[in-house]
Amino acid sequence: MLVSSADHSEIRLTIELAMELVNGLRSGTLDARSLLINGGFSRADEAPDSEVAHLIARMTNRAGVINDLPELDTAMAAQRINAVLAELPIAPAIVDHGDVGPHMHWTPTASTFDDQVIADIFMAFAQVLCSDGTRRFGRCAATDCGNLFYDSTRNRSRRFCADPRCASRTHTAEYRREQKTRRPLGRRGEAIPCITNICSIYWPHRVDMAPSGDSPRGAPLSVATPCDPTLVLGQSENTP
Repeated sequence: MLVSSADHSEIRLTIELAMELVNGLRSGTLDARSLLINGGFSRADEAPDSEVAHLIARMTNRAGVINDLPELDTAMAAQRINAVLAELPIAPAIVDHGDVGPHMHWTPTASTFDDQVIADIFMAFAQVLCSDGTRRFGRCAATDCGNLFYDSTRNRSRRFCADPRCASRTHTAEYRREQKTRRPLGRRGEAIPCITNICSIYWPHRVDMAPSGDSPRGAPLSVATPCDPTLVLGQSENTP
């Protein structure tokens, strides 16, 4: 893989590519050649279709190792990654070609395309495993997703995969759940609908719902939470 970088960008990009590859295998949406070209693999553009197909077949057999990483401890992950590396012709060398400056190749120049890609991928996982364990390998928190991601945030706070719809629909569902638990109940136990976009509501004429202090029942109370426009149903029966 060719990435001009003096830090860990190449490792991060390789792992993100590997996880996107595994996610694509799961969903059936993988365009392997385009993914590899965009990821900087110099031989991907000219590799015969048969070599790309052989790579995908081999990665399919090894996808379980990558897919399981978020749930594995470091020792077990190391054991499974070592098993893959033991199958490969690993011969590290510093090379300089393609106008990107010196960089690492993990396999000999004469290695097959699939050996080169698989070695790059699993050596990247091995390096992260040594520095951070498995704590940066994550699985999307959105319901019915399960895609993998690499968490490169400083405080490891990432929760979702690269699909923006996962974060959006999860946050929307969490917001609506929170609003339902915060809204007061009317006389028959139903939620009082919001009246305005600043969420001013009127307390119902019930002793157990009366506000504290000197405020009379029926006085408006401004709630210090944003109004959900989707919940505006009309005026409450308690509105004067």
